[in-house]
Amino acid sequence: MLAMKSLPATLQREWSMVRKIYRQSGRVKHTQRLERAHEAKLHKFGLHPRPSSSKQLPSTLRMQQIVPTVDCASALIKQVHRNLDKSMRDFQHASPTLSLRREQLFPPGQEFVVRTLERSPPFTTMALVAGRLLGGGSEAMVFAAEDVNFSEKSDAFLSAQEASKEISGECLPSIMAIKIYLCEANLLEEPFKAAEEAEAVEWLQMAFWRLVPPCVDVPLSRRLGVATPSWVGSVEGMPLVSCGDSHFAILNRISGMPLMLGDLLAIPPAALRLSDRIYLILRLIQVVANLHCLGVLHNDLKIENLLIGLNGQLYVGDLGAILPNTGRPTKFQRIGTDVYLDPQSAADFLRDDEDFSVVYSPLRDAWATGIICYYIWCSGALPYNLNLVYNRVVEGRQMFKFIADLPTLRQPLLFAGSPSEQSPEVSEICRIIESLLRLDRSSRKTPQSIVEQSFLYATYRV
Repeated sequence: MLAMKSLPATLQREWSMVRKIYRQSGRVKHTQRLERAHEAKLHKFGLHPRPSSSKQLPSTLRMQQIVPTVDCASALIKQVHRNLDKSMRDFQHASPTLSLRREQLFPPGQEFVVRTLERSPPFTTMALVAGRLLGGGSEAMVFAAEDVNFSEKSDAFLSAQEASKEISGECLPSIMAIKIYLCEANLLEEPFKAAEEAEAVEWLQMAFWRLVPPCVDVPLSRRLGVATPSWVGSVEGMPLVSCGDSHFAILNRISGMPLMLGDLLAIPPAALRLSDRIYLILRLIQVVANLHCLGVLHNDLKIENLLIGLNGQLYVGDLGAILPNTGRPTKFQRIGTDVYLDPQSAADFLRDDEDFSVVYSPLRDAWATGIICYYIWCSGALPYNLNLVYNRVVEGRQMFKFIADLPTLRQPLLFAGSPSEQSPEVSEICRIIESLLRLDRSSRKTPQSIVEQSFLYATYRV
């Protein structure tokens, strides 16, 4: 029996991760995805034994987690709703053919069965009812679905009154976001490569669960602000590769994660109140610190990867580029998004050869975190004239050179557009952002050190 014939209008209007897709210019190539998965496997096999008890987790993870007040959560939810209405009107899939194929494979209101390949917690099969398309990118399309056999059919929307309460795994909503992955169209004729691609997707989407201590479960990861798929599987009765459009085919690999209201791009920073900005900044830094304490580096932090949950809380998503935080040299990988690269990473991108090793460290994530915090604090502006990169005034090698040369240009870090209020809290936020955006890596602060040392985490409540 079907759980529903179609998703309610409220889901279509409010619970959307809709973004105009193909913001990035390139597509994920088969060889790039395989290389990333290969590196993930190497790291997996090189890990030391991990703790099996939560008592052994770092003290930072046992600290009280920053949560928004009811007023703050309500304001963030309202801002996302207001701007999603416009996003829904403006949204058009870059490939109408892919949208149509997705509807043909997963007609809204019809049931399909998923068989899991990797999972946390374990299950064998799950019956889902397909909903509407929510968005997509160069790696996947996202659509809503409902668990047919969900035991507790409660309202999936959590009001702002619930924002400060922890949510147990048993009370999670039955509505979820499903990712169906894309691959290059030529893999339709190359079954061996398609199988390699499917395995790569499995590794990359479950990398978080392979790298973190085994005591970390789904409820704990959500409490720590991490939004990552808890399972990856295949759809029963569907071929490994299905026709898409002239560029993409649809790979029979899907993953499931909690439904979110939208990403941070749905909220104009200029519309945020002081308390809202402080919450977002403190929570972002804390979540990144949580990731580092769990032993992983995000490597692709950006505004689009920050998600607002149904309860108004901030989550970090899209962990497809994570690496273990080992401090050891690693083969160079072209991971990250141009405007969020720190000068040292941009210099690596300028090298003609790619056969060299680098040490991926929390300081790389620290810079990207600082860029996002500056964007939130300064009403949508970017530091160090990086708007030239964001708006594609400089591109290609010139763009990487522009970022790599920032330490020699020694531009001052100005806070134009920041809140005009004067208080110890405002001064501390400016100090924190400055410490994340230091051009010299050796003097840059990490999110973990900020969480442990800033008085805001001990005394300030939004």
